[in-house]
Amino acid sequence: MATAEGEAIWSRANAYLLANSILVAAIVLTPERQTTSLFLVPGMATAGIVLSVIWGLSTERGFRQQRRFVALAREIEERASLPAQVTVLMRGAIIGPTQRALSYTLIVLFASIYGAFLLASA
Repeated sequence: MATAEGEAIWSRANAYLLANSILVAAIVLTPERQTTSLFLVPGMATAGIVLSVIWGLSTERGFRQQRRFVALAREIEERASLPAQVTVLMRGAIIGPTQRALSYTLIVLFASIYGAFLLASA
């Protein structure tokens, strides 16, 4: 359960990373000094900020769900009094604070890039 949720977290992160990369490339490749780019770049930058917020909320929900699964699995292991070689979740976290911090840093980085595009287009 916990491992599957961890894989889902990283699968979602990969999808959001791809979507953000495509959006940043679209903004960068938008020709300047065209009347459409006056509205297109701020619109795409705003969409990118919204996408980053959704990514952050989705990531937080995934981490929370994984912590819940790990806590439930640990509780079941404790109640079952399994031998030491069978208990795998009692010995540590699935996703540590470093991976969590890296995930949020990437999200904030993309949101900052969109903010810079938004300010530059004003």
